[in-house]
Amino acid sequence: MELGKLSYKVLRVGMITSTVFLLISIGCNVLSFKSYSDAFSLLGLGILIATPYIMVCSIIWYSIKEGEKKLLLTSSVVLIVMMASLAVGLVFHIAPTG
Repeated sequence: MELGKLSYKVLRVGMITSTVFLLISIGCNVLSFKSYSDAFSLLGLGILIATPYIMVCSIIWYSIKEGEKKLLLTSSVVLIVMMASLAVGLVFHIAPTG
C-alpha cells in the first residue's frame, strides 16, 4: 500500500468514527440522556485527538516495513514532539489563549 493511501485511510476512518460518536452524543443530548451524551462526546473527541498520533505511528510502521530510514527518523521525531507536547499540556495544563 502506498504511503499516501495509508495516511488517507487512517485520517478518514478517524474522522468518520469521531463524527459518528459526536452525532450520537448530540442525539442523546436531544433525547435528554445526559450521561450517555457526555460519554459519547468524550469518546468522539478522544478518537479525534488520537487520529494524528495513529497516523504517525502507521507511517513509522510503513517506513520500517519498506526500509526507509530517513522517513523512519523523521516520523519518529514528529511522534516524540507530539508526545512531548501532549505530556506538557496534560501535566502543566498549558493551553493557548486568545
